[in-house]
Amino acid sequence: MVYDVSDDGKLTAVSRYKCEDGFGTRHIVFHPNGNYAYLLGELSSKLEVLKYNSKDASFKHLQTLKTIPEDWTAHNGAAAIRISNDGKFVYTSNRGENTIAVFDFPRDFNLNQDENYLLASNQNSDNLTLYKRNPSTGKLTLLQKDVSCPEPVCVMKWK
Repeated sequence: MVYDVSDDGKLTAVSRYKCEDGFGTRHIVFHPNGNYAYLLGELSSKLEVLKYNSKDASFKHLQTLKTIPEDWTAHNGAAAIRISNDGKFVYTSNRGENTIAVFDFPRDFNLNQDENYLLASNQNSDNLTLYKRNPSTGKLTLLQKDVSCPEPVCVMKWK
């Protein structure tokens, strides 16, 4: 839940984001640009990538990633989450598997207008990557990578 805090300390609910059942929200960090947030689920050992709308303090789900390998069957609890100052890497700790998961996020990405595709721009590798998006699950499927684009900076919504 997101709250406004008045000068006298009074809380007023502004928005609410619902995770999947069993997610076990633990921590959230914001990208340095303020447009994205990364939410860590302690019970699910998953990381949600969220688009943040500062106008109404709402979150929109973009992607869910596992912090542990698919074949890990023993108990695990995701614990801490940190983001690098440049916003390029998100780190999460796992209690059980005893690891640090590192997520390398692109410079920028966006969904097309009907949200069936996601295009990511990769500044350091000078390329673009196109994914098909499953609207029911949010899962991304790689369609094309290594599309040459020198130092991409921003991806705008397209038709």
